[in-house]
Amino acid sequence: MKRTMPIVMTIIFCISLCYYLAWIVYGVYLAFHGIEQGWLIPSLSDGEMVYGFKAFNEALGMCFIYTVMRYWFIPLYQVIYIIAFIVEKVRKKGACP
Repeated sequence: MKRTMPIVMTIIFCISLCYYLAWIVYGVYLAFHGIEQGWLIPSLSDGEMVYGFKAFNEALGMCFIYTVMRYWFIPLYQVIYIIAFIVEKVRKKGACP
């Protein structure tokens, strides 16, 4: 059985999922240690620290902003990989009755 999707692409995809795992771990860290509520615009912040679930949500917001601004290629690669994976599965299913 010949694979059309190289194993290297699958390994890269699995490694790229660690990016989100790192943000979840960072969110848990911030839930216990706190984060300044106005981290996005510090000049408008009152310096209040938030903890718990609110801090975890702030970390997820930070993840979203960093992903959009700097690390946009990670979700782009994942979307391309998933589309290629689905196309490969459909082709295999259509080729074999």
